[in-house]
Amino acid sequence: MGAACDAAPANDQNEQEVFRPRIFLREGDIVREVKWAETAKLPPGTEKVMLVDWREKIPLSKKLNLLWWCRNDWDKSPPAWSMPGYREWLRKLNWWFRNPFHNFGRYVLGVGDQNYVVRITRRDDQYLNGELKGWEIGEILLSKGRKLPWYSYGSEKFVLYWGWQPTGFGGLKLNRWSVLLAPIAPLLFAGLVLRRLIGNFRKAVPHRA
Repeated sequence: MGAACDAAPANDQNEQEVFRPRIFLREGDIVREVKWAETAKLPPGTEKVMLVDWREKIPLSKKLNLLWWCRNDWDKSPPAWSMPGYREWLRKLNWWFRNPFHNFGRYVLGVGDQNYVVRITRRDDQYLNGELKGWEIGEILLSKGRKLPWYSYGSEKFVLYWGWQPTGFGGLKLNRWSVLLAPIAPLLFAGLVLRRLIGNFRKAVPHRA
């Protein structure tokens, strides 16, 4: 599974619009490449594996710039569904408030500038108003054995996630009745930061035989 991705984005494109890594389904010892639309449902015992291998690292000097954290280099322009019919400057302003500190979540806490493999071990085939209803559980597999978890759940009353999305974005979300968990949100966020730091430490300190 080391072939180049067939949907690598150009430098001036919005990567989200073309985020279509190569996808494989693993059932026991059998691994086969499939199309994106074939992965909406994962039967028990099946894993979805995505290969992201077109990215280039962002310089450390950028990641240390606190003002750069507030920008959005991933979604530079609001998508068509965001406030259609309004003036462009208002759409952009709303989009920024919707995604503050996006670069921090994507490239500092997240791994949006790294190459990796994504394993999705559970994905319920149900949708609610276009959003996933049920569980999606997986992990990002980085170099040198590092792993970052991903947990997402959606229902009519709860929408929440914690961890690192398949796109590499790291963060948490509490919508609808999930806001009842807001008092512990700082602890959940601290857990994200700690998990990320532990991953870097594991990279810096090789395991002894």
